[in-house]
Amino acid sequence: MKDLISLVDFYIKNDNLDKEYNCVYEKSYKLSEVADIINSLDNYKVPIETIFHNGSDYCGKFKQIPINFIGLENGIKEVYQKIKDGTWNS
Repeated sequence: MKDLISLVDFYIKNDNLDKEYNCVYEKSYKLSEVADIINSLDNYKVPIETIFHNGSDYCGKFKQIPINFIGLENGIKEVYQKIKDGTWNS
């Protein structure tokens, strides 16, 4: 969430930027990897089932901009901790 807020703030404060920006990290993740990150945050584990298919994957194109992102894994951990602490909506 912090990364998205940082990106929006960057666009509000700067002129002459691209009209479109792919909100992707330099490292791409499979949904199963995101599920594994979430599953690793607590003692309760959920079985993750994957179904493989022969479709094309979508991956946005990463573009470096001068923002210090915290990254997907840290972002997931922060959101999880806020939900667990009951501070997500405060």
